[in-house]
Amino acid sequence: MDERTKTFVLSSIADTSKLIEEELKGISTTRFFVDELKEKISKSGQRIFLLVGLRGTGKTTALYQIFNSIDRDKIAYFSCDEMLSRNIELDDTVAALDYIKKEKIGMSKRFVLLLDEITYLPGWDLKLKVLHDKRPNLIVIAASSSALPLKKTLELARRSSEIQVLPLSFREYLSLKYNINIPNELAKEIRKKLGKESLEVEYLKVLSLIGNYNLFALYEEYVKNDLPSALKLNEIAYSESVNKVVKRTIYEDLSKYEKMETKMLSAAEVLIKYLSTIPSDGVKITTLSQIAGISKESVVKLLEVLELAMLIKGVEYEGRGRRFKKPKKWFFYSPSMRYILASPVAGKAESMGNLREDSVFRHLLQISNNIFYSYEADFIADGMKIEVGKGKPAKKDIIIFAMEEKIEKNRIPLPLALLSV
Repeated sequence: MDERTKTFVLSSIADTSKLIEEELKGISTTRFFVDELKEKISKSGQRIFLLVGLRGTGKTTALYQIFNSIDRDKIAYFSCDEMLSRNIELDDTVAALDYIKKEKIGMSKRFVLLLDEITYLPGWDLKLKVLHDKRPNLIVIAASSSALPLKKTLELARRSSEIQVLPLSFREYLSLKYNINIPNELAKEIRKKLGKESLEVEYLKVLSLIGNYNLFALYEEYVKNDLPSALKLNEIAYSESVNKVVKRTIYEDLSKYEKMETKMLSAAEVLIKYLSTIPSDGVKITTLSQIAGISKESVVKLLEVLELAMLIKGVEYEGRGRRFKKPKKWFFYSPSMRYILASPVAGKAESMGNLREDSVFRHLLQISNNIFYSYEADFIADGMKIEVGKGKPAKKDIIIFAMEEKIEKNRIPLPLALLSV
């Protein structure tokens, strides 16, 4: 271990607390996924946790909050892009920590290592695998601005747990933006009764908590501002920020991690913009091939990569139609991303129906791994059939998430339904 690495680690330890204190000024609430992470650390038996999500969903902030929640002598934080810029290896950094702590970290006592931008380091996943195998009490929480390399790692397939970092939920938005806190117990009660019992009592509780605010107006604001940066940026700056996320994901991440050529990157941008302007109803690969000017095989490859990057997600048809390869419906993980991409082309008012479906999809993702669509339902999640919209007629065995205050067993105000997550 050279003096340069030891100096880097010592200065990082000294500076981290000040840096994090400054970065977390004005942020008092943690994202819900941080609680999920803490529960998995205590119960899952896993020791490597990968925070996987779209750029700008708050992964770095979460690492800072985790750092603040643990005794300083049991945790360390490093930004791996800085390590790369100084030509410092992860192995040497850990060896320097051993020297400074006067014992091998993560051997006899639990130690938490936070690694931001982990994918900047060559061979990062193999290095984490070796650390995992040699240090039985070392917990590693790693994040990357791009979801792509974390989703594709094979070295850590059995040794890591993926924590999905989604855009803000409606509940989180209300809490962070307006300090309106919908208790977990109330959210669970709403979820338990969905489609089974009337939610009038729960609706009245929600209305009492939001006070003079209009729940539907808050929801319509939320779907246009669901990434954390919206909490501190004005409308124009937020729009620029989201466009930058899309550009960086395509022109940096797809280029770096997929080695895609310029033609394919341009086609990816055309595809994502086109998908933002059309209803999420199944669209044929042939149509996308014509729009993007590339082969059907290339379209399939691009869609797979855009899914891994967590920009969009394809939902398959459930039922007999699967045998006939019915096309997937494509949803955006972030409704506001669709809104901003579509606005110059489709106009802002025309996109609201899509934003509603995207928002329902984003919330269903948090509670179900099995989401489909069918001829009669926009979504089928764990057997629950859901239609989204306004003025939709009642259908047997279908729950309608409606943009209206009317409450029945199978008709629920859409914003209320989202508060179940």
